[in-house]
Amino acid sequence: MDAENDNNSSMNNKSRMNYSTLSLISVLSSSAPPLSNKSSSFDIKDITFCLTSKLDMNNKELMSAIQHFSPEYTVADSKESLINLSEDKQKYFFICASFSGDEFKYLRKQMCRICGPPFLIYLYNKKRSIPNTTRPLFNGSMFGVAVCFTGFAVKRESVSHLADLVHYMGGSVRRDFSGKVTHVIANLAQGQKYKAAVNLGRSIMTEDWILSSWENRNDVSFKATEESFIKKYLMKPFHGLTLSFYGFTEEETKHMHEITTSNGGTYLSLLKEESCTHLVVDEMFPHQLPLEEFKPLHVVKQEWFWASIQLDACAEESMYHIVTEEGTPLGTSQRFKKRKYLNASDISDLLSPNSPYGANKRRSKDGRLSSMSSITFESSLSSPFYRSQIDSPEIKTLDKTSQPTSARYQRCVELQQTEKNYVYVLKTIVEIFKKPLEDSANQRGGSLLAPEEIKTIFGSIPELLETHERLLHAIDKLIENWDEEVLIGKAINDNVENMIKVYPVFVNYFEIIKETIIKCDKEKPRFHAFLKICLTKPDCSRQSLTELLIRPVQRIPSMSLLINDILKKTPESNPDYKHLKDAVESIKNVLTHINEDKRKTEHQVEMFEIMREVDNCPPYILSSSRFLIQKVDVMEVGEGFVLKPDQMMMYLFNDCIELARKRNRVINSTTTYKSPALNNLQKGIHKLYKHVEFIHLLSLRSVVDIKDSNEHQDLFGLVYHLNLENKDHLSIFKLCSSVSKNGILEKVMKCISQTQSSTEMENLMISVDGSELTSEKYDMSDIKNKSYLHKVLK
Repeated sequence: MDAENDNNSSMNNKSRMNYSTLSLISVLSSSAPPLSNKSSSFDIKDITFCLTSKLDMNNKELMSAIQHFSPEYTVADSKESLINLSEDKQKYFFICASFSGDEFKYLRKQMCRICGPPFLIYLYNKKRSIPNTTRPLFNGSMFGVAVCFTGFAVKRESVSHLADLVHYMGGSVRRDFSGKVTHVIANLAQGQKYKAAVNLGRSIMTEDWILSSWENRNDVSFKATEESFIKKYLMKPFHGLTLSFYGFTEEETKHMHEITTSNGGTYLSLLKEESCTHLVVDEMFPHQLPLEEFKPLHVVKQEWFWASIQLDACAEESMYHIVTEEGTPLGTSQRFKKRKYLNASDISDLLSPNSPYGANKRRSKDGRLSSMSSITFESSLSSPFYRSQIDSPEIKTLDKTSQPTSARYQRCVELQQTEKNYVYVLKTIVEIFKKPLEDSANQRGGSLLAPEEIKTIFGSIPELLETHERLLHAIDKLIENWDEEVLIGKAINDNVENMIKVYPVFVNYFEIIKETIIKCDKEKPRFHAFLKICLTKPDCSRQSLTELLIRPVQRIPSMSLLINDILKKTPESNPDYKHLKDAVESIKNVLTHINEDKRKTEHQVEMFEIMREVDNCPPYILSSSRFLIQKVDVMEVGEGFVLKPDQMMMYLFNDCIELARKRNRVINSTTTYKSPALNNLQKGIHKLYKHVEFIHLLSLRSVVDIKDSNEHQDLFGLVYHLNLENKDHLSIFKLCSSVSKNGILEKVMKCISQTQSSTEMENLMISVDGSELTSEKYDMSDIKNKSYLHKVLK
């Protein structure tokens, strides 16, 4: 190995980061084979368990396991008896309470068979036989685990201790990285074995995973490979690395600094310290790099930084190096000519039999596994959009000498060019964003977004792209075979039906799309990194996903203007004139559908907001034909015109009224609906109001306008039928807000007339003086003979 064979003491620590510690484990290898499910067993009748002095004899699980395997056992209660018993290695199987101390060290040195209590209990519970091995086994928490160490050149003793712990827990340690390795234990995010593990999707762990597993050694049910436990100790992308940033704004630097720290790295603000491993550069920054005295290990583009976050591992630097005009990568890592290669046989072990990257492939010039990187990450970051441009037929244009110069032609070419640009944007959204996100399930770290989130963001984009590709193809043909009577308007009309289907859905849910992107950007670091990478791609022209997605919102209005311009330049005698007039109306029709759907969407959102606000709100309040007219703050008036203390909210809909009382304190709803969707909506939401009464306008008998006086102002009443009690009821309210009472009553009357289809509006509105109302309860059956009642119920 290079790091061991090089005796030049002047090599600094940075150079060591590029080399693996392949031979460090050679001192740990023993002749005993690693324990596995296929380990040979032996006749249990030939052995006797020997319990060491510190063992808990009251452990019922342990004693049951011992009795199961061998009824006979002995106890080594002194040093002398332990020495005597250890001489017969074939007969005795020693059970040690701890794998430390003089007893254990002596038995291990004598190559005796040793196990811990959890190991024996584990075999008993799993109904497995005792393996024939001289390797001490404390438990089985790492059965099936094969580890390989890398980056521990300066921590040899630590590696020896960690390897022992892995063996004690039933795992095995491999000297070389191969397809049999399940976990790589790394000291920093560098080295050939680290890169190979990234490309092959192996788990890369910190040493704390082994140490923490050993802390749980006495828990028989503990498994070191539990996913929730593994996640705690996965190595972060910048573990052990020191990063500096150059050419970024103060805000960007602060943001990247925070991400570096949270991902295991160290931020270096000064560009003169030798400890820097990576200098991350903004390529757009025009100034020359200060590399005369400052010599970082790697000088990389900012895309490397975000690629590492998205990959959840340190990305291959060679893909992102800043190069000189001569094509030489910057950074001191390029000085070292010696490279360590993985053997061709090792690579063959790592790859599947059908892989196109087999051993017969010629090794790359610098010995990196660059070809293999395309298996996981590079393919997800590459831009397929250029490929689609190559595959698409070229748009032929007329020779400039024969190009028509009419104003109509120029406007049609303008429509063609804007349509071409728009289709380009839609393709960019699909190829650069949508498809890589859908394919990200195969990436290291899993999907960047959930399928539901991808559908929310990009749901209508493929249909929009298909519609406008078809329109562009038709326009291209007409421009290619131009004459003044080509039917541009007809080409537009032929595609309007699809526009009516897809545009309202996209435009009216654009705010939800935008909120989803913002939420995911904040909550999902890998998605945030993905967006940053896409921002650097030429296809995006440094426009964010949200900025690109707003283009469909703007397209129909801009198309309307362009078609109107073409119409103005087209004489009425032209066959295309009528088609263009129809196209103008058709585009207006699309806008009308968008606006109508927008109103419907807004009404639906308002209805769901009310469901969120009102506790015990009846679910039948949701209706496709119902929409909110106005919300009014009121207070209920009791007997003797005394205001009740609780403030109320009156929701006036086009066909009903919902009355809700404001809570004194906000609580969580415990309402349960049959609909899972409503339950999800209600869950965890703080309710501002409590449901009091639902009044359908069909049951509303009259609206009572109580005339203003010095004592009573802004009062009005509603007479409605109570179905359960089969009687009419009068409720009086006082307006709390500054809204006009006459305006509210007019809206109520209008809604009643539309619901009941009544032309006798004068019979619905009753006007009374406040003095006419007594302090009696407003029960119609109790006050039939009152003078004002005749007015209310005549």
